[in-house]
Amino acid sequence: MSKRVATKRELKTFFDAVADIPYPNSGGCLFFCYVFWLWLKKKGYDRSSFTINQYDYNETVIKRNIAFIEKKQKNAGSSNHFTWSYNGQEYDAEGIPSYTPGHRHVFKLRCVKRFCENALINGSWNHMFDRNAAIKEVGTKLRISLPKSIKQKA
Repeated sequence: MSKRVATKRELKTFFDAVADIPYPNSGGCLFFCYVFWLWLKKKGYDRSSFTINQYDYNETVIKRNIAFIEKKQKNAGSSNHFTWSYNGQEYDAEGIPSYTPGHRHVFKLRCVKRFCENALINGSWNHMFDRNAAIKEVGTKLRISLPKSIKQKA
């Protein structure tokens, strides 16, 4: 039996749950890509159409993450912005993005967990978004477990 795609109504429950978290796209964009992927997994929804979209003005930053995925580099990292696509629609933490900066690369990942956790640990992220508070809040609201390893260092 194949898994089903989350409906628009079910996606709305995800966005409603995270709507009150401040500054999600000011340092939390990849965090929310990972949270969405974990939510799909927990709910048992089909994840085959899920991709992570990296946007950056500097193509070298994108190439670093490609090298990480190809296991040619030890660490992944941050970027100007990350979004995700699911079932043909692009999203970010605030819903459908109105602006995406620079060059784009789409990662159809078999290694979402490895990529997100490594990039969140090693990247240089905007501290307007309080990831540590969001880990607790998102975990409670969506009933998902987030690894302690992705806590933002002070």
